[in-house]
Amino acid sequence: MKLLGLLDSFKIKNSLKGQSIPFKKFSSIKSFLFIFFLCLLSFFNMCEEMVPILQLEKAPLVFADTTVCDEMISDTTQLVDPKLGSSKLLLTGNNDEVSAYSLLRFGNFNTLPDTVDSIVCVTLKLLSSTEIPYDTLSSADIGVSISLLKSDVGSNWSEDSSNSRDFSLEGFNLIKLGDATFSSYDTIEFVLPDSIISIWRDSLVTNYGVVIQLTEPAENSMVSFYSRENSSKSPILEVEYLMEGDTITTNIYPTADLSILNFYQTDLDSKYLLMSNGQSLRSFLKFDLSNIITDKNCVIAEALLHLKVDTLQMKGYGDNIHFYVNLLDSVIDWSSSEYIPDPDNIETGAYVSEGDTSLTLRINKTIQQYTSGYRKNFGIVLWVSPSTLDISSLSLFSSSYPDSSKRPYLEILTMKEE
Repeated sequence: MKLLGLLDSFKIKNSLKGQSIPFKKFSSIKSFLFIFFLCLLSFFNMCEEMVPILQLEKAPLVFADTTVCDEMISDTTQLVDPKLGSSKLLLTGNNDEVSAYSLLRFGNFNTLPDTVDSIVCVTLKLLSSTEIPYDTLSSADIGVSISLLKSDVGSNWSEDSSNSRDFSLEGFNLIKLGDATFSSYDTIEFVLPDSIISIWRDSLVTNYGVVIQLTEPAENSMVSFYSRENSSKSPILEVEYLMEGDTITTNIYPTADLSILNFYQTDLDSKYLLMSNGQSLRSFLKFDLSNIITDKNCVIAEALLHLKVDTLQMKGYGDNIHFYVNLLDSVIDWSSSEYIPDPDNIETGAYVSEGDTSLTLRINKTIQQYTSGYRKNFGIVLWVSPSTLDISSLSLFSSSYPDSSKRPYLEILTMKEE
């Protein structure tokens, strides 16, 4: 009766018209539902009395749990040449961990006629992202400069392969073209000399492009701009010219852009597992399961990889660090600089925020493939997502860390028929 009282006071909401409909209009439906529920309860009660209870002498399934740790885990960090040409941000500046500058080149002038009456104005427009780490109280006096790169002997840079290990501004003549003040989420404009177009179109002169740097004394500041990989916010070279008495404006887009990052600390310590886009660091782990699970028919009910975060060395700059896990196809991958994790075959992934001290990865499928013999156990690779800020770095404690409570370990729960 109390339930009926509640139903009487209930009103059905008409979500399409946004009005309440009194429940009394549905009294006949209410009666029908009441009788229906009484019949349903009686039916369930009869079923419960008719179903026999089967007494089992022993459980049909046997569960067992085990922990893989210490000497049963091998791990390492691999350092390879970074390839940052696909990054959607250009970084410029310096902090306690890294210094950076950005390179930009315009080499396709198809939208500009071969001959024009005169160049009226050339403006480089950069769409800014933020100062890193982003802070609403950040200084508004960060100066940014742009300089033309000239050299008679310097090697040109490539968006696909150049990095701090094979490219340096030393040996280049930097001709300053302009200054501007950085502001977040804004359009930063540099008015360039008209002659820049003829310089870049001269096939006899190597086009090294321009370099974007912070002006002195902007110490301990890092700023970011959107790169050409972010098509809607790409840098633009706006050229205004005269042609047969008409003033025409055309936009020219860069053919290459790249951040050159110089990390101050580059030594690898085996006590840590490191991941970074900018330094191109990825970590490998392998679990020795040969003496742990010998029955190929065992079902992996749960497999949890526990990792502890080194909060002192992790640098997220106020953003999350996303990383993925892939299975390795060969033992050679552990030492090959040519190995590239396949983004289309990711096993799992996670993200770490600043302040996190640990994380857990569920890798049931991975361990099942190993124990069932479907796949050879060459280990896994942990690598940072390309969407993560290039100067960020994630540090985890390895299996050789002195404090055993911070080492990685794998918990496995198996299930099989008795």
